[in-house]
Amino acid sequence: VDLPGGQTISETTNRAPVIALAWSGDGSRLAAALSNGRVPVFNRRGAGMFDLPGFSVAARAIAFNGDGSLLAAQGIDRTLRLVDADAIQHAFRTPCDSGAITFDPTGQRVGPVFRGDDFGWFELRKPEEYYQATIASTRTQFDELKFSPDGRVIPAGNATNTVLCDTTDGHRLRSLP
Repeated sequence: VDLPGGQTISETTNRAPVIALAWSGDGSRLAAALSNGRVPVFNRRGAGMFDLPGFSVAARAIAFNGDGSLLAAQGIDRTLRLVDADAIQHAFRTPCDSGAITFDPTGQRVGPVFRGDDFGWFELRKPEEYYQATIASTRTQFDELKFSPDGRVIPAGNATNTVLCDTTDGHRLRSLP
């Protein structure tokens, strides 16, 4: 529902009840954990973007990190799963239990979690061996990517667009037709 106008934007015909909902911090994505194990992700206007892969059980709680690139899902099977929402693939899973889950403001911690008698959170760290910067959704086809001579900028493009990105984090600096 568009709150200012009171207009219904999208309505589901899915018969599986919704167990949990989560908005990404920037408001661009909404995920819904359904009782049948599906976790569809929608854009801010209610159009379906994709379903998260391979959930064999329902999630009792879900949460996006601040930029919406990770979705944490606490399953009823007492397994916490982290899904890379840009690459649409599983990033991490571990046995633990939790009620409601959330990311801290930095997106580097998710919790609360119980593992046996221990209570706390998981701290996410990027591996030192490599870092993958995401500059586009896997649904956008780019034909080429080059590094600038000084290594600070990456132009990536296809037949109709070129995107200039910062090499430190993959952040888009400018889009050009």
